[in-house]
Amino acid sequence: MNQKTVGLTLRAVVIALALILAASPGLPLLDGVAYAQSAAPALTASATPDNTTVQLSWTAITGAESYELYIQENGGAWGAPMSITTGTTYDHTPVTAGSTYGYYVRAVVGGTAGTWSNYDEVTIPGGTSAPTGQSTLTADPDGLTGVDLSWTAVTGATSYDLRRWNGATSSWEGIGGTLTGTSHDDDGLDSGSTYYYVIRAVNAGGNGPWSSEGGVGYTSVTLPGTTSEPVLSLTHTSRTVVDLSWTAVAADATYVVQRRKTTNDGSADTVGNWEDLDDDLSETSYTDSEAAFDTTTGVETTSYSYRVYALVDGEQTDYSNIKSVSIPETSARPPTPAGLTVTVGGHDRLIITWSDSAGASSHQLRYKRGDGNFGSASTRSSGWTHTGLSAETEYTYQVRAINVNGPSDWSAEVSATTSATTSTSGQLGTPSGLRAVDATAGDPLVPGIKVTWNRVSNADGYDVAVWTGAAWESVTLGGDANAIATTVAKREVTVTTNINTNIAADTMYLVVIRATADDLNTPNDAADDNRGDWSAPVSVTTDAVQPVMPTEDHDSDAATPEIPTQNGLTVVARGESVLWITWTAITNAASYTLQWRLSGSSASWNSIPVTGATNYAHTGRSAATTYHYRVRAENSGGVSAWSAEAEGDTWARQLATPTGLTVVDATADGTVGVKISWNKVNGATGYELQEWNAGATPPAWQDLTGTAGTTPESSTSVTDTSGVTAGGGPYYYIVRAVNGDVTSAWSAPASGSAKATAPGAITLQVEPTGQTMIRLTWPANDDATSYELEWIEGGLEAFTDFTSQTKVTLPATPNYYSHTGLKAGTRYSYRLRAVLPQDVKSTWPTASTQVVTRPLAPGLSATAVGHDTMKLTFDMVGLDGAGLAAAADYQVQSRESGSTTWTAVTLVAAGTAGGFECDTATKMCTANDSATLTENTTYFYRIRASNTPTGVPAVTSYWSMTRQRTSDDPTTN
Repeated sequence: MNQKTVGLTLRAVVIALALILAASPGLPLLDGVAYAQSAAPALTASATPDNTTVQLSWTAITGAESYELYIQENGGAWGAPMSITTGTTYDHTPVTAGSTYGYYVRAVVGGTAGTWSNYDEVTIPGGTSAPTGQSTLTADPDGLTGVDLSWTAVTGATSYDLRRWNGATSSWEGIGGTLTGTSHDDDGLDSGSTYYYVIRAVNAGGNGPWSSEGGVGYTSVTLPGTTSEPVLSLTHTSRTVVDLSWTAVAADATYVVQRRKTTNDGSADTVGNWEDLDDDLSETSYTDSEAAFDTTTGVETTSYSYRVYALVDGEQTDYSNIKSVSIPETSARPPTPAGLTVTVGGHDRLIITWSDSAGASSHQLRYKRGDGNFGSASTRSSGWTHTGLSAETEYTYQVRAINVNGPSDWSAEVSATTSATTSTSGQLGTPSGLRAVDATAGDPLVPGIKVTWNRVSNADGYDVAVWTGAAWESVTLGGDANAIATTVAKREVTVTTNINTNIAADTMYLVVIRATADDLNTPNDAADDNRGDWSAPVSVTTDAVQPVMPTEDHDSDAATPEIPTQNGLTVVARGESVLWITWTAITNAASYTLQWRLSGSSASWNSIPVTGATNYAHTGRSAATTYHYRVRAENSGGVSAWSAEAEGDTWARQLATPTGLTVVDATADGTVGVKISWNKVNGATGYELQEWNAGATPPAWQDLTGTAGTTPESSTSVTDTSGVTAGGGPYYYIVRAVNGDVTSAWSAPASGSAKATAPGAITLQVEPTGQTMIRLTWPANDDATSYELEWIEGGLEAFTDFTSQTKVTLPATPNYYSHTGLKAGTRYSYRLRAVLPQDVKSTWPTASTQVVTRPLAPGLSATAVGHDTMKLTFDMVGLDGAGLAAAADYQVQSRESGSTTWTAVTLVAAGTAGGFECDTATKMCTANDSATLTENTTYFYRIRASNTPTGVPAVTSYWSMTRQRTSDDPTTN
């Protein structure tokens, strides 16, 4: 069997490539005129201590009429030249925190621009930095199927990235979206399962570190198998049947299942009341077989909602979650899917597609091989590739749709036959040994790729195709002038420009090939040729175009080779051991080699590789020494010529710059000040100290009173009290060493502040949030680094240093604290103060803040006394060290079975038969319900303790609940 031409088919994974070209900022364009001066200005740029201004200065050029200054921000476009007509300084303001500014300057003499200065740049501190703090992540079960997640806030975070481990995909998956708070509820999980979480802080500057727990890079939590209230799930078994199931609450619990119907007439919902389906179930499942569609005129949709609650020892739990289901109007099955199509994808695969059926919840597909029988159906999406098939074999397919009413009819059968393999007798094999290499050549260089392969038996030609990034393009073989003729013997081709998109430099391409043979001895008719399978693709990346160093012809003689220029190569001294070298970027350069040597004909060159920049700080040099430099560019296509040399001299040796400059608080005896200290410099006879004056016009460094000018300081510390205020600053200082007329360089600035004045007492807010927890909140102090909290069990009007209180140190944020593990119904006393920098603390409040935790819930039981009276027995609750023994200390409510409304119960007054009384020995209280009850009726009762302790807000316990049925009235039977 012959395999005819079927066009180029892609069988491999589509490969996407992006080449990112990075280049350092280059010089602004020169105006093309001859240099007016051989000397270039030496430029220095530095930020003022308050980071509001960059101060620029440069050396004067003899005869300069003006200077042109260029400014660049964050590597962007260079701004228009600024003309400086007076002086050799300029203050660049305003500047933006977090931005980097680059500068060049050159002189203008006689209307002609001179040589560029060195390049200098300054990065302004501040801006947005990625968070550095690490959140502490806490995970607690929320019922059977949920996890409550909370984490500590991170300074500088604008949001948080929360992830959960997916064991099925072995990957961390983001949950919760963009989270700006410090908590999230992860619901819909599996009870009894273990889950793992991590979180990190995020802002515009990037991501912070991931959280961890106990040295493990995640936080884990295992959900329980039971919960305090049922967790409901359902299955819509058939049109009118809904199977409900829920999680167990306790071994002896009973359950009440409720249903609510909702209909819609096309404009609004009509919602019914909750109704009991069963009020005494001991199992954890129920089948609703009467979920019928409402046939009332005008009703378009009908749905049912379900919920469950449990009864444990007479106490009702909270309601479960609510689950809903929509009921189809009819029992009609979905229509049979249309458009079933089977497409041949090769000798071992077929591609099956169809149109989805309206109302279907899923689709099933089945197939048979040849004349065999159909196999079992499997759920498939409408776009499935059936792989691993046999070559030259017929396969037949059918599809059907599924919904709650059942399956549709099977579609009509559609068949297709896989293609033959290349190993079948009479078929051409796939070329092996395919190789593609760069073949860039010529003058000028023309990018190209050379393709070679091994011979295929019985082939008399080949098809070659190249992937250009957007499409496969066929390569013209034979006598095409743009390609070397290909024969069976040669088996190679060089591709340059004979595809729709010409071969480009520094670009990756894919190449595939297949063998061909003339089938009917018609060499001019390719339509009947026999063709083998395409080979797997191979990749090749062409070389970059070799960088070229600019040249100039000094004698205008075309026969004389041009000489490479310095290409902006500039050497500027930055001290006695540092030289700053810069040069102009060269087109196509991927990296540079900078070489240096000392003076003298025998001095050898030393190489320094430089990538991603057109400058280099050469450190560790000898003082008062001349160094020579040259540079060349490189990429995968080759190297440029060396530039012409440039040279520079390091400074002569000077006094060392003072180190260890520190500024600390020196407030004492009511005098506010800061102490400035530094290390001694060998050879120095004194020191000059300057402070930054931001209020001057323009802002500038100025001599610190009595420390500079005619009387240098002889010591290595000074206390500054002039203009220093409590909590003010920061105050900036620099220092340099002196010995006669010889000085060192100024030190880097150091800053410090004086202590702030201690703030007043903090107003603390407290409230009980349970039987064992109290929540404390307070107004934030923006200067606080932490807080000190002291507490004691019991009432205490004022703390002293001798009170046995407990102290806890809390972080600066958040401004709240949950005190847990406490005793129920117990009074606690608290006080709080803020801790500021330099150990400044706010004053303690004069009186403590007191609160009482919720008391324990009174245990409740009910006993029917005849057919119309109920006796209630409950615990005498303890509160603030005493027992609650009055009827007013308890709230009692009841409801009749079938009602959802609770009403207050009036207890029979003390001193009457069955009246309220408490036994302090047994700690039990009894009383009769004063209402006359109905015979043979179930009543639900609930009770809670309620009291207002002295000096604190009122507190209540949680409800306790029971139920009991009255007996029959014997007089009516």
